[in-house]
Amino acid sequence: MKQIASGKRGRVYDLGDGQIAKYYVPDAPDTALEREVLAARLAHDHGVPTPKVLSVDRDIAQGRVVFEYVSGVAVSWYVLKRPWRLFWASREMARCLANLHTIPDTQTPNLKTEMCKEIDSLSCLTSDTKKEILDQINQFSGPERLCHFDYHSSNVMVSDGACVVIDWGAARSGPPLADLTQTCVINRVDSFPDGTGALMRLVIRALRWLHIELLIAFYSHYSQDHSYASVRRGIRAWQRPIAAARLADDIAYERTALLRLVNSRTSSL
Repeated sequence: MKQIASGKRGRVYDLGDGQIAKYYVPDAPDTALEREVLAARLAHDHGVPTPKVLSVDRDIAQGRVVFEYVSGVAVSWYVLKRPWRLFWASREMARCLANLHTIPDTQTPNLKTEMCKEIDSLSCLTSDTKKEILDQINQFSGPERLCHFDYHSSNVMVSDGACVVIDWGAARSGPPLADLTQTCVINRVDSFPDGTGALMRLVIRALRWLHIELLIAFYSHYSQDHSYASVRRGIRAWQRPIAAARLADDIAYERTALLRLVNSRTSSL
């Protein structure tokens, strides 16, 4: 059994015979397995291109989910090797996300409730700042739709010329523009591969900026509920709460950039 990927919530192994297994790490949240299974099945049943859940084993430590194996490469690496395909990749990612946001969801944890818990737990923000952001979140309204909430170019694969969405461990139900803003924030604060030189950092930074600009434009085109102007307004409104909640993940290389977004009174995305 060969390990092929690892992340904050689990490790992924190739089982052969067209199957992979995700084993959850000991410090993964107790609800991680159930959340991922619910979201992946809901997305798959509504036609989102994502690996099918084949089986769930809750009897072993931390649990295991077996998915169908999908061969391919992450969009992040695909575009880095083929920058001329950025337009296509951004368009297809936007199409997938807009389609995902048409799915009503009352099964996964509530996005606003989860964010409020995460922000309330922070020690790096003052009580006044937290109260201000929590009050802002409680003023948001909108349809409860399935949100991936970790949708970025490393969690979307290119397989047989199409995009496939993976890793539903952070999925939540909530306003779609919060999910899109999370994608923008992740893109803004992401790190660079080890050993990346100064020139390549400039190239990657430019590709990331263009990717998000294209993603927003195409999302506005494919969305049934939002114009380009309303998408931009939504991102401006959600930027601060999203950045604050992400601080709870305690990712060292993101901290400075996230605090800058939290303390900014104008959109930096």
